[in-house]
Amino acid sequence: DTIHSQGRSRSTNVTFLTEGSETVKFTTYFDCWPQVFAQSLYEEGKGKVA
Repeated sequence: DTIHSQGRSRSTNVTFLTEGSETVKFTTYFDCWPQVFAQSLYEEGKGKVA
């Protein structure tokens, strides 16, 4: 509903990323993207499924 309230279609695709796991290609679309150099052990495994 958040996407729809912004005037976007309900079929708009949304992708969630873990902070710090953005690819270089993704970050090149933004002029100023913060650099994250170290992740905590918990954050490194977050979202990974065996």
